[in-house]
Amino acid sequence: MVEATEQVLLLKPGTFMNLSGRAVRQTLDFYKVNVSDVLVICDDIALPLGKLRVRAKGSHGGQNGLRNIQEQLGTPEYARLRIGIDSPGEFMDAAEYVLSRFKPGEKPVVTDAVAVAAQSVLLWVRSGIDVCMNRVNGETKVEKPKKEKPAKKQEKPNETDSQPLKPED
Repeated sequence: MVEATEQVLLLKPGTFMNLSGRAVRQTLDFYKVNVSDVLVICDDIALPLGKLRVRAKGSHGGQNGLRNIQEQLGTPEYARLRIGIDSPGEFMDAAEYVLSRFKPGEKPVVTDAVAVAAQSVLLWVRSGIDVCMNRVNGETKVEKPKKEKPAKKQEKPNETDSQPLKPED
């Protein structure tokens, strides 16, 4: 893909996430890409659902995919875009949680987060990591998924009723 004057390569490793560093390393070697030109996108159980966080570098934070990438690259000096998937809580195994499907009420938040993440990648390509961090990390609003309620049956107003219907909260 070409964005403006930059050639962009999107890599989705076919390995398990905790072994994705090998695919990243091989791709960098084959295409002769500098680590400074890498943006890794991953999930993060330490962030609320739908929250995005961009960093220029840092630790793996216990995320096994990032740990393996860091081992394979030999440095934590690569950019990353984390997408919050929320915590599994104390009663669910983290590995089981990250591999599970989103609940129906979470899907709109996830869909929005992925769309914003895609725009964030384009911003990173066009303007660099500092501008991307300032814009993405500066966003503070994250909508919590709304609990699904059964639809209320709305009664039709009498023709003599002059009050408009109020939207339900």
